[in-house]
Amino acid sequence: MLYCEKCRRNTEEDRCPECGRKKLREIREDDPCFLIERDVIWSEVIEDILKENGIPYLTRGRMGAALAISVGPMFEKNRYYVPWACLEKAKELTDAVFAEGKNEEPQSTEEEGD
Repeated sequence: MLYCEKCRRNTEEDRCPECGRKKLREIREDDPCFLIERDVIWSEVIEDILKENGIPYLTRGRMGAALAISVGPMFEKNRYYVPWACLEKAKELTDAVFAEGKNEEPQSTEEEGD
């Protein structure tokens, strides 16, 4: 598995899927890898999932603090990164909540009509 240090993405290809960069290296267990990007309103949900499962993470705003303040925090999206060693488990956990990334609404665990 290869790793792009610029985008923090893992890939089996010879180019980064995000930036197209060819300068990739072998991935290490502690390399922070991209997990998910969601609107800032989902931050607490994602962070709680990761914390409850003992998964360390980094978060970065897509716009940056100055622009987010200028246009409003509701337009900000956060990107989450977890160590390569934890990526598979973290994906399972977030996929279960966010319907495998197909939308921004978490799956309901309650049956309708109750």
